[in-house]
Amino acid sequence: MQGPEAMAAWMDADATTSFMAVDRVLMNDDGAFHFYCFAGAIGNNPKAPGNHNYYWYEAERADRLWLVPWDMDLSMNDAPNGPSHIAVNWLATPTAA
Repeated sequence: MQGPEAMAAWMDADATTSFMAVDRVLMNDDGAFHFYCFAGAIGNNPKAPGNHNYYWYEAERADRLWLVPWDMDLSMNDAPNGPSHIAVNWLATPTAA
């Protein structure tokens, strides 16, 4: 088993994609979905690019992996001098797609 089938066997796709959506809305720009591309190691990655501030939890009695975030202190950080500034115009009227 490889690719999507292997991932589906170990991960709850709904839980993981829900986590991803909330992570992006919170602008957690220092976590699992923010990749640093500078030279050198970041987190547990031996070299760039890399990400950090998360763990994988393996269920003891099931073949399941869960993504567990930590160090969420930069969530909702819209400071121009933060890890990266995400400009969000909260007052803009959405346009039809």
